[in-house]
Amino acid sequence: MKKQSIFALSALFALYLVATLPACTGPAKEGANNEQITETVQESTKDASEPTQEPTTEPSTEPTKEPNSEPTAEPASEPTTEPKSEPTTEPQDEPSSEPVVDDAIEPAIEPSAERIAEVMDAGTEAPPEMLTEQAPEVTTCSTFSYKGTVYDFFGNNQPKITAVNVCAIGSVGCKKSNIRGEFTLTGLKVNTDIYISLKKSGWSNVLLPLHVQASALNANCQISQTLGMVSTQQAAALASSLGVNQSANRSTIVATVSEPGKGPLSGAKMTITPKKGAGPYYITAAGRKNIRPETASTGLAVFLNIPVGTYSVGYSHSSKTCEASPYTIQNATGDLSVMKITATGGPWMVLTSGICQ
Repeated sequence: MKKQSIFALSALFALYLVATLPACTGPAKEGANNEQITETVQESTKDASEPTQEPTTEPSTEPTKEPNSEPTAEPASEPTTEPKSEPTTEPQDEPSSEPVVDDAIEPAIEPSAERIAEVMDAGTEAPPEMLTEQAPEVTTCSTFSYKGTVYDFFGNNQPKITAVNVCAIGSVGCKKSNIRGEFTLTGLKVNTDIYISLKKSGWSNVLLPLHVQASALNANCQISQTLGMVSTQQAAALASSLGVNQSANRSTIVATVSEPGKGPLSGAKMTITPKKGAGPYYITAAGRKNIRPETASTGLAVFLNIPVGTYSVGYSHSSKTCEASPYTIQNATGDLSVMKITATGGPWMVLTSGICQ
């Protein structure tokens, strides 16, 4: 009733304004003014029955909730503090435009933050600024550290070997493996052919051809590997079990093949060029010759009685593509491991490897 009274007063005020028009416009328009008066009264009466045209001054929700508690104060404050409740009922009014603008701005911030979190957590494509910061850590290494762990290849549970003398031949000197079989060589040059030797009395001398690209290094400019050694007694027993009389001044090439992320690969084959000595012999986990001419679960093959010279080892698999491991010395196309066997310090047990995927 109070609202209707307000609208009735508004109608009477409008009627008064219209009634004064003939005095300003002249008698010629009196009939038209009478018609406008009638229409104005009808529209005012209609507005009194439909009070939804003024949401900013008289929200429809407030008077029903608190009819007796300061109705004049509540409608004035509520539309300014909670403009988002009105646009659903009055989409054409001005208050509805402001919430739309706010809603359009706020969600635009949150998805970008979520995307960055997903990139950091899941390892998907990082933002350009992240790539810019990480790239120098990997690609600007001019030297690197080689961390290794030495173990008994045929020993039960692969026990670690201590006091092994590890050297980068003609490079940064030597270190000895600690009680955990660990050692670290520092200051090795990237993109350079390096030969690392491992020696200990009672064990076969190991030679590891190494070539590391800067792009293969981690953020700390280092790589880590585990290296198996075989005692001289075990080496002689292995040659004998294969029916080979290993010469005291000839070397052995031990090649392994693996599948990235899965470990040693069975079913692979290896070749040596030029073909010298005896082999390949594919060795099982028990240290015996595999009855099939391919790698067993160890992914291991040996070539015996290899004279001094330069050789390359190739890898193949019936259902996979193979190449030399990224840390080995390779040929120009990267599919062969290359090694140079010298008489100095030998004979050697040369370690090399390939991958198939």
